[in-house]
Amino acid sequence: MFPDILVVSYIIPSRTGCALLPEDLLILFRDCPNVKAVKDATGDTDKARRIRKIIKDKNFYIMSGDDKKTFITMIENEVRANGVISVISNITPAMVQDVFGNFKRKSQNSKENKRNFISIV
Repeated sequence: MFPDILVVSYIIPSRTGCALLPEDLLILFRDCPNVKAVKDATGDTDKARRIRKIIKDKNFYIMSGDDKKTFITMIENEVRANGVISVISNITPAMVQDVFGNFKRKSQNSKENKRNFISIV
C-alpha cells in the first residue's frame, strides 16, 4: 500500500503485552520490502543478538528502544545496533543527538562517549 515508506517494527512488550520474535522479524523483512528496522525496547541484549544473527542483512537496522542498553547494544559486535529511538531524547534531544553523533565519529569503545551517554540516562 505504501511501498516507499520505511516501516519500523516496535517491540515494546511492557506496553503491548506481547513481543515479536526474531523469526517474526525475519518473515516481515523477507516478505515486506519496506520493513527495514526494529525498535527493540525489551532491554534483552540476548534477543538483540538473536535478531542480528537471524537477519544478517546490513540493510536491516536494529534501533535500541531502551535508553539504559543503547550504548552496550551499539558497541557489542554481535548486535551492532544502528542507533536509538530514545525516550530521553524527548526531554534532551540536542544532548542525545550530540552524544550519538560523537559516538559515530569516534571509536566505538570511547570512554568519553560512554560517560556522556550515562550522564544523560
